Amino acid sequence: MYKDFLERVCQNYDVLALGSMGVIYNCADDLEEIIIPFLKVNQPEIDINNFLIQYFRASIGEITTSELLENTQLSPQNVEAFLNQYKLSCGLQELLVIAAQKFQMICCFANDIEEWSQQRAFSEHLTILDHRLVSSTLKYRKPSVNFYEKATEIIDTSPNRILLVDDRPENLDSAHRLGFGTIWLSPNADTDVAHPRISSLHDLVDSLSLCERRLEFSH
Repeated sequence: MYKDFLERVCQNYDVLALGSMGVIYNCADDLEEIIIPFLKVNQPEIDINNFLIQYFRASIGEITTSELLENTQLSPQNVEAFLNQYKLSCGLQELLVIAAQKFQMICCFANDIEEWSQQRAFSEHLTILDHRLVSSTLKYRKPSVNFYEKATEIIDTSPNRILLVDDRPENLDSAHRLGFGTIWLSPNADTDVAHPRISSLHDLVDSLSLCERRLEFSH
């Protein structure tokens, strides 16, 4: 599997696309790990089921962020508070530095609300990203093929020129069907997943460094 992964990374892709939760940020499911626990403690009067419905509507652009707050009675202060609880994944900063040298473009593919994506903690460290492709703008959520089709249109790049790193196999499956190169980020191996796997972003950093050395030796 490592050889398959290394060969995939060393192919001449133009774009590196990174999933948001579980790749850029270290929580795999921010609703379950951050937002819902926060609301249960800090705004317990909120109807969680209604919040989830309204959140998913906002995340595909059916309603605005203001309408989400109005429909759920979620306070802007609490939004700011839980958005500040996110943390970047270990190894991300190193990855972005080396990826900027190898790829023509670095993007984030996110099931998210555009305004929250921009306000989230550590956003200032992500200015190196050329694009943030967010479901609330694209009107589709991963793993919908429509998400990836719209994303490729916006960045004006053929799918086979894009390398996608995501922690969810179903997201990779859809992208791979369109022709994306795919890498699965997971600390645990699963033989039923048909994508080259890395256990951490450090693996990708090391492999990109090795690819650069290979390139230098070939000249």
